[in-house]
Amino acid sequence: MKNKLYITGAGVSAMSGIPTFRGKDGFWTVGSINYTPQQMATRYMYENNPAEFLLWYYLRFVKYKDAVPNIVHNWLSNKKLITQNIDGLDGKAGNINYIPIHGR
Repeated sequence: MKNKLYITGAGVSAMSGIPTFRGKDGFWTVGSINYTPQQMATRYMYENNPAEFLLWYYLRFVKYKDAVPNIVHNWLSNKKLITQNIDGLDGKAGNINYIPIHGR
């Protein structure tokens, strides 16, 4: 089969130190002091408690600001790829044609 398409998610970046989405320290597991992630990731929270909403997102994104691609990202760097990840590590690994579908 010549034309293979790879589809990835949070597990690919775990070796780079980024928590999986639903793991122990995952982005969809850890909420804020007062709210669950499901409550935090809403337009309602953004409109009614923007300071807590923005802090919650900031603390999530700062976890991967210095992350680097791992062996899996490097292996996928010349493959057709669709990813749910928002960390940008596929691009940092050199994949110029990957398609990020989460949050886009």
